[in-house]
Amino acid sequence: MCLITEHSNLKSIVVLSWYHFFELTAFALSLIFLSDLKKFKIGGYVAYLLLVCVTELTASNIEAFGLYNNHFVYNIYIVFATAISLYIYYQILDYKGKKKMAYLVLSILAVLYITINMFFVQGFIDYDTYGNTVNTSVSIILPVLVLVKLFINDDIKIKLTDNPYFWICTGTLIFNLCDLLILGLQQFIQVKKITVGGVMLYNIIMPIFAAFLYGCLCYSFILCRKLTTRLSLS
Repeated sequence: MCLITEHSNLKSIVVLSWYHFFELTAFALSLIFLSDLKKFKIGGYVAYLLLVCVTELTASNIEAFGLYNNHFVYNIYIVFATAISLYIYYQILDYKGKKKMAYLVLSILAVLYITINMFFVQGFIDYDTYGNTVNTSVSIILPVLVLVKLFINDDIKIKLTDNPYFWICTGTLIFNLCDLLILGLQQFIQVKKITVGGVMLYNIIMPIFAAFLYGCLCYSFILCRKLTTRLSLS
C-alpha cells in the first residue's frame, strides 16, 4: 500500500510494508482496550507501540522524510524502547524490597549506558550496536523472568495460555532470540551473499517474526478485555 505525501514541494511515495499492518493493528487495539490493559499493568504498551509505528514508518521511508539513512531513527528508538520496556516489565514483575531496588538501579544504568554510548561513543550516525545488544538482552531476560514467575505462581483462575502475560512474553522472547541469532550470523550471510530473490535473508525472516510478535500482542490485548469482563461478572 502506498500513500502520497508532500515533501520539499515534491511528491514522495511512503511505502507501508505488509508487517506494518500488524504493528498498526496492535497500536489500535492498545488504544481501544487501554482501560483493560491498565488493569493488567501493561498500559505502557500504548507508548511503546506508538514509538514502534513512528520509528518503522520513518525508517522504511527515509527518502520521503529527507533522511540520509535510518540509523539515527533506530538509535533514538533503542533508547526510548529500552526505557519503556523496562517500565512495562517493572509493572508486570511487581518486585518488592531489595529486588525492586536492584531492578530500578539496573534499569537506570542500562538506559544511561545506551544514551552515553549514542552521544559520546558510537554517535548518532552509525548504528548503535552496543545499545541494540542491551535492548535485545533486556527483551530476552525479562520475558524469561515473567514466564518463570507464571509457571511457579500458577493462577487457578486464569489458564496459562489465557494469560495475556504469557503471549506478550512468548512473542517478545521468540522475536528477540531470532533477531539475536540472525544478527550474529549477519557477517557470515553477507560474506556468503546468502539472498532470496536478491533480498538479504534478514529482511525476509525478521518481518515474519515481527508479524508473529505483534500478532501475539494483539491477542494478549484481546485477552485483557475478555478476562476483565469475565472477572467482573464472577
